[in-house]
Amino acid sequence: MARTTKIILFVVLTLFSRYSFSGIIQTYDDRSIFESLTGNNGVFTFGSPPSITENTVGDTYDYGPFTVTTEYNRSAARHTNGAWRGKPSFNQNDIFMYDNPLSGWGGFINTREGGNGVGIEILVDFGDNIIELAGGVGIGRGANSAPNNGYFGFTTDMPFQKVILRSWGEDGPNRSDTYKLSNVSNISAEIPEPATGLLVLASVLGLVRMRRNAVS
Repeated sequence: MARTTKIILFVVLTLFSRYSFSGIIQTYDDRSIFESLTGNNGVFTFGSPPSITENTVGDTYDYGPFTVTTEYNRSAARHTNGAWRGKPSFNQNDIFMYDNPLSGWGGFINTREGGNGVGIEILVDFGDNIIELAGGVGIGRGANSAPNNGYFGFTTDMPFQKVILRSWGEDGPNRSDTYKLSNVSNISAEIPEPATGLLVLASVLGLVRMRRNAVS
């Protein structure tokens, strides 16, 4: 009985902890392909101005489904009609924090907003200090080594709630780049519910106990 219980516990815990051991990222540079292959839970167009809360360095902009927190001087970032305008460096980022877990994210990113800069990197934060680079737009000195205006999207096999945008760091940690982000797509993550796993476990344990009683 003890051995059977341990096996069942191992199987259930493995099933509902599988997201902690993977982080496969698939990227897209075409919005129509991104949405046709993955589905889409809506496009955010930055239509209404957000409420703003000051933090120690920059501000936090509350758009409802998500917030944007700047880690740099508040005068360098702002909401514009139909877009978010940021100017992060490598060390001082724009942090997009979502209320609910996602499995995909994307948007149009224009790094020509402030001239030819070094480009913008997009990172996904899975929590528990697991942060992975998804890709970038306009990466390279003078933004000549990659397209500096276009769509970037990604999907993962691991839920996340935080997306980080920062400047490419090859030209130094304090070099910043200005960008505009518009038409943000997001895909909700399908996460196994712990209650379902506990119900399955309780049912199996009940069957094992019934069999044990029948044998005795």
